[in-house]
Amino acid sequence: MDPGNVDALVALGIMDLQTNQ
Repeated sequence: MDPGNVDALVALGIMDLQTNQ
């Protein structure tokens, strides 16, 4: 897998958590 791809997924996950709060 692409490290950059993982970074993007993690960033999206963090944004998801922040908007869910």
